[in-house]
Amino acid sequence: MTDNKDRSGKHIAKLIAVIGVQTLIIIGLVGYCIYLKYWTPVEDDYIDTDPGYLIDDIVVVPESLDSSQEKGSHIFKENCATCHTMTDGKLVASGLEGVVNRVPSNKWLVDFITNSDSVYKSGDEYALQLADGDSIYPPMPSYKLSDAEMENLILYMKSF
Repeated sequence: MTDNKDRSGKHIAKLIAVIGVQTLIIIGLVGYCIYLKYWTPVEDDYIDTDPGYLIDDIVVVPESLDSSQEKGSHIFKENCATCHTMTDGKLVASGLEGVVNRVPSNKWLVDFITNSDSVYKSGDEYALQLADGDSIYPPMPSYKLSDAEMENLILYMKSF
């Protein structure tokens, strides 16, 4: 009988040892994953959280902007510069150089910026001409800008 107790005690000790080793392995793996996620350096120095960083590489911002245009510049870089340039060159979407003079009116531009999809779907002749029969992809997001932000953006767009 004592022999059985000795054997079962040894089995329990082995079982505890195996469970302990497995627990340590799991803790080590979790710790390594956390280390990789939070403590390893980013290798690409050019990563920027501001989607407008591309525009600084493409075009020099006009030298003299008033405060409204400066605010518009910030709005442009935060929103528009992801897809548009300030020149006539195409990035993802068409360049916006002279856009304020090309569109039918400032109201049309505001409508297009705030909800381009509905402008296209309305059958607007100028919007369809812009699309030139192509699918607009990716679709331009609808921006929810205040009246003051929209005015600042348009003032900035007039500077290029």
